[in-house]
Amino acid sequence: ILFLSALFQVYNRNKKQYFIFHTNSEAEIFYYKLVEIINDLKLKINIKLSHSGLKDKKNNHNLSYFDIIVYTPGRFINNISHQNINILGNFVYISDFEKYQPQIRDNITFILNSYSTQKLHVINYISRNISTLVLDPNFRYFYI
Repeated sequence: ILFLSALFQVYNRNKKQYFIFHTNSEAEIFYYKLVEIINDLKLKINIKLSHSGLKDKKNNHNLSYFDIIVYTPGRFINNISHQNINILGNFVYISDFEKYQPQIRDNITFILNSYSTQKLHVINYISRNISTLVLDPNFRYFYI
């Protein structure tokens, strides 16, 4: 569902997609699978992987070029705070938000709540085995 949603939003609506995954390995798995699908379908979609394990920090000033960026929470927060990306009018997908450390969860919630909810689309995908005790009423939640 995540793959199809991302491709549809980018291709048909010209919306940027920001995916946030709990770990570097989850982000990489999603990124490489999405790249494979984009290549198989011969789509002209620019995608980037951005997490703390990568050494391409200098390239973050050109992030507006990319249609889809796959993040870990720290790199997402960093790019928002340095205004390297603009999430308004675009889609932010958060995977298993409840797994994040409390401080990271609080930082992301604060950042997302500082934007007008009418101009921001936040979708949290939750694994079925995750407790839903910290659900934010401003976000849409889907179970996978």
